[in-house]
Amino acid sequence: MLIAALVLLSLLFLAIIIRDLQSANRVPLLAPERLQPEHTPSLMVIIPARNEAGRIERCLEGLAAQQLPHLDILVLDDNSTDNTAEVVRSFGAQLPGLRVIAGAALPQGWAGKCWACWQAAQASDAEWLLFLDADTAPLPGMIATLFDYAHSRHLDLLTLLPLLELGSWWERVLMPPFIGLIQAVYPIDRVNDPRSSLALANGQCILVRCSAYFAVDGHRAVRDSVLEDVRLAQTIKGAGYRMEAVGGPELMRVRMYTRFSEVAEGLRKNAMAGYRAGGTLRSGIGGARQALLAFGPLTLIAAGLLLAVLGRPESGALLICGLGLLILTLSYWGYVVRRLHGLSPIWALLYPFGTLCYFLLAGQAFLSILRGQGVTWKGRSYSG
Repeated sequence: MLIAALVLLSLLFLAIIIRDLQSANRVPLLAPERLQPEHTPSLMVIIPARNEAGRIERCLEGLAAQQLPHLDILVLDDNSTDNTAEVVRSFGAQLPGLRVIAGAALPQGWAGKCWACWQAAQASDAEWLLFLDADTAPLPGMIATLFDYAHSRHLDLLTLLPLLELGSWWERVLMPPFIGLIQAVYPIDRVNDPRSSLALANGQCILVRCSAYFAVDGHRAVRDSVLEDVRLAQTIKGAGYRMEAVGGPELMRVRMYTRFSEVAEGLRKNAMAGYRAGGTLRSGIGGARQALLAFGPLTLIAAGLLLAVLGRPESGALLICGLGLLILTLSYWGYVVRRLHGLSPIWALLYPFGTLCYFLLAGQAFLSILRGQGVTWKGRSYSG
């Protein structure tokens, strides 16, 4: 009976990993186009910025390198307390189409980023909007490539999955398990299937047709969400518009955080947003399967060692299965961190520890909600 159970467990692990690899291979991977797009749209780049003086320079430098004849860029200074606006205005000579406007005070019932994006969208009369986060670094050819792909696929929304740069120790420990959980809950091949209701967008880079955006009321329709990118994609796809997510490590890089406090704050914010969204069955299954992959092999090994100490004959089977599954999962995670983050596969050794740490942060967010405290993000408090 034990051997049969271990064989079934091994087959389950193998099926999960094969499914993940197949899903990843179905995600379109875009390479930069160096030529001007065949069909040049009326486009407005929108960058919501709150206290981004130390990060936004890379984004603006990347936009200046797009080699487009003219680029309209609107930076919404969301009540920054640093010199974000001054840093942006210093790029005026490099980006003649650049404007900075001051955001109005945050109304009750709105999340900060939604309010900033909605204000900026109101100031545009372009055919397309390209929402970029201030911490992104667009690479040459990004905009032309995105628009040509959206045009050729007749899309209304296109979102980009960039290369996520991980510099500090905690970034490398915590972010890969978090990204793995997101992809488990939102398989990109299903997101890109128009027959599926599953929708996902990455708020770091969203190209959307204005007619579709305003038809569904844009960010105003998801005004209270700190998971506004996913909610916006769900709203647009649910209204019958076409959307896709694509990979683009050669089109854009982003470094979201630089130290543990930032990583922890960001992950708690996203966990809280997931709880507020209702904690669907899909999210629960995604979390359970990630926990199984991370902790299952180690649990088998620990059980095998305990039984070996007790002199039980079952110990050998448990140890062999646990070690085999550990090698399998570490090999898979090593491939993932190399492909998605450009890191040495050796970082896969910390994947189980990172998964545990993420669950602890998510638990903290849940307890904060139960206590009515909520979480803090960008200097603003959001309750559950």
